[in-house]
Amino acid sequence: MRLQGVTSAMASARDAMTDHAFQRSATILNQNQNSVRETLQHMTSGDIRQILDRLQSGKAPTPGDLDIIKLWIVGDADSYTRMENNFEDWLEEYARLEDILKEYEEKDCDAKDLFRLQGILEDAIRVSYDISNFLEKQERLARFEATVKDKTDWDRDSLEFLVGILTEKLYRSDV
Repeated sequence: MRLQGVTSAMASARDAMTDHAFQRSATILNQNQNSVRETLQHMTSGDIRQILDRLQSGKAPTPGDLDIIKLWIVGDADSYTRMENNFEDWLEEYARLEDILKEYEEKDCDAKDLFRLQGILEDAIRVSYDISNFLEKQERLARFEATVKDKTDWDRDSLEFLVGILTEKLYRSDV
């Protein structure tokens, strides 16, 4: 699998500096992200089928199985949280915006203040979503790792739960 048109779309967006160009770039990035996920799942689907057979027969997953299961269930979150390097910047920006917004809590705003406030709130919303997205992925990863860490007694319900998740991911390309 090779990326298709990613860097040229990104360069075009930077050159054009238009909303449309960046939306087009985001579409191409999203298409490639989906292709990467589907290719990765296809490449490891044989391993997943073998793991499913073992799980369905009541056998506990091996450490190697858990590595592949982790890849399928939270691999996206794992790779994103390892790669992301702006989290501390976002927290600083969030605190800066919070300090600015404190000034407006007790202030009667005129039209000029309200225009400025709109921009500040929009920026705070964007940063909030960036922080939330990172934390959601970090929490997914932590829940998975806590669930499987040092687990030696895999009961039937736990095995069936894993089978359900993996089966859905195996047979649905949008999961």
